[in-house]
Amino acid sequence: MKIVTSLLTLFIISFCFEVIHAQQTGRAPDILVNDTNIVFISPRPLLEDSLVTIPAKYIIGMNIFISGNGYGGGAFYQRIISKSMLLFADLGISGARNTDEQELYDPYSNSYLVPEKINRLYLLPLMFGVQYRVLSDVFTDSFRPFVGIGIGPACIIATPYKREFFSSFGYSTLYVKPGGFIGIGANIGGFGRNVSGISMRYYIIPFGNGGLESIRNLPITDFGGIFLALNIGWAY
Repeated sequence: MKIVTSLLTLFIISFCFEVIHAQQTGRAPDILVNDTNIVFISPRPLLEDSLVTIPAKYIIGMNIFISGNGYGGGAFYQRIISKSMLLFADLGISGARNTDEQELYDPYSNSYLVPEKINRLYLLPLMFGVQYRVLSDVFTDSFRPFVGIGIGPACIIATPYKREFFSSFGYSTLYVKPGGFIGIGANIGGFGRNVSGISMRYYIIPFGNGGLESIRNLPITDFGGIFLALNIGWAY
């Protein structure tokens, strides 16, 4: 009887020891340590990451400018070569006139007319060139000054002033002259998809052959001058 009691007591002590030894303090269960069901890494790049890592190669946009001839506008296409240089094609359109043209009221026709004016003139320069960023070590990327140079043909359209505005284009004369410009400016903002900037260009567009008259006996011999422009574009 004592032997049975002793064996039963030993069995109970051994069982309790195994239970106590089975759970060690300070250690997480093995199923949590080796768990690989939760994955925090995306199997493919997120949309935002791909937009940042894929650089833009082209820029298209429009510009609004003012000059001694008044207001004008145009469009441009740019090819990005590097962070500092790009190539461009630029088409603009504006009026052209003598600087002293003034409209006066004519009581006989009940309208405003420019005395001695014989032609309405329009300028359409198509320029191809290169633009290079400067002073990159002085200014941050939010303000990127540049210099540029371009050459190309400039179309000049003359319509008779004595005829009604729209119908006068049926009697227009087209002239094509060589031209070019040098300019400075700055792009504003970061390297995002939206591009904006300001620029100043000095155009040289000699007409030759004694010039072209807007005002009688006051021919324009050079259709160039200073143009200030606001540029708005989109990179892709």
